[in-house]
Amino acid sequence: MNAFGIESMPDLPSAYQCERIREAAGLSEKQLAAMVGVSDLSIQIWEAGVEEPSGMWRMAYSKALASLAARSSDSASNVGRTHGSR
Repeated sequence: MNAFGIESMPDLPSAYQCERIREAAGLSEKQLAAMVGVSDLSIQIWEAGVEEPSGMWRMAYSKALASLAARSSDSASNVGRTHGSR
């Protein structure tokens, strides 16, 4: 939050990294668009680096990417573990 109590706009990964996060999560552009509440064309434009989302769409996109990245890293940390091992 800034001095006025307004939440500041989050930084986003690069367009390339955004696409990689989505792909690592196994989602299509259309599926991510549904999570964010935008069209799949918006996701295409953002991932191509043509434009960046702004306002509420930036917040929603940032949160969706963070969620996907966390999910992917949780899955990656479980790779190689056998059942019953800790």
